[in-house]
Amino acid sequence: MKSPGSKIRSFSPKAYWRECLAVLMLLLAIVFFRCERKELMAIFPQIRQADQLWIVAGLVVALGCVVAQAGIYKRSFAAIGLSLPWLHAITLFLKRNLISVFLPAGGVSALAYSPSELRKTGFNKTQVHQASGLFGFAGLLTVFLAGLPVMIYIFLHTSKFRNASVGLIAVTVLITSFILGVRSFRNKGYLYKWIEKKISSLTPFLNDLFAANVSTNKFSQAVACSMGVEACGMLHVYIAMMALGLPASFGASASAYIISVLMMVASPFLRGPASISTIFTAATRGSDTTPFNTLYK
Repeated sequence: MKSPGSKIRSFSPKAYWRECLAVLMLLLAIVFFRCERKELMAIFPQIRQADQLWIVAGLVVALGCVVAQAGIYKRSFAAIGLSLPWLHAITLFLKRNLISVFLPAGGVSALAYSPSELRKTGFNKTQVHQASGLFGFAGLLTVFLAGLPVMIYIFLHTSKFRNASVGLIAVTVLITSFILGVRSFRNKGYLYKWIEKKISSLTPFLNDLFAANVSTNKFSQAVACSMGVEACGMLHVYIAMMALGLPASFGASASAYIISVLMMVASPFLRGPASISTIFTAATRGSDTTPFNTLYK
C-alpha cells in the first residue's frame, strides 16, 4: 500500500511539467487575444476593402517565407551532420513561431521547445540545441546584414529614425558576444573557466553543446535562407501598401520592416499586433497608415 507521502510526490509539478506548461500557454493565449482583440477585429474590414490580387500575392510571399524559415532549420541541422525532413522543418518552425507570440523574448525562448516530431527523429537534446543555436545566430546575422544598408539609407534620407540604430547596435553586440562566447568555450577560455568554477554542473552540458563540428558551407546556406526571410518581410510591407492603394516604394518598405525588427531586437517584450502597429505608425509617420498597419499584420 502506497503511503500518503508517495501520493503527494506522484502529483508534484516536476512530474507534470508538460501539463503545467500547457496550462500556462493557454492562459497566456487568453490574455493575448483579450488584449489584442480590437486589433484583430480591425483586420477583416481592411481585407475586404483591399485589392484581392495583392492579397493573394501576400499569401504567396507568406508561404515562401515559411519555406525559407524551414530551410534555415534544415540547413542548420545539416551543418552539424543531421538530416531534418522538410515536413518536420516546417512543423518545427510553425510551432515555435506560434509559441513565440505568447512568450517574453519569444524569438529566443521558443528555441527551447522541441515538438514530438523532432524527438521521434532520434536527435538528442544537445544536437537540437546546437542546431537551434545556429538557427538563432543565422537570424541575428542576417538582421545585421540586411539592416546595415537600410540604416545607411535612413541616415542619408531622414533624421527621424536614427534612434533605430540602437537595435542595430544591440544586434552587433549580440553577434559579437556569441562569437566570443563560443570561442571561449571551445578554447577553454576565461568565460568557460568562470562558469566551471561557479556552476560546475553545467560544464559537461556546455562541453557537449560546443563540441559540434559546424560545416561552413551548410551554415552559409542557412544564412542564405535567412536572407530570403528578410527579403520576404520587406516585400510583405510593399505588398500591403499596394493592396490598400497607398504610395509605395521598396526603400520605404525595407526601412519600415528593418526598423520594426530592430526595435523588437532592442526590446524583446515588443510582441503582438499592437506593438507592431505602434512601430509601423512611427516608421511611416506622415501618411495614412492605419489600414496599412492592420493589413500587414
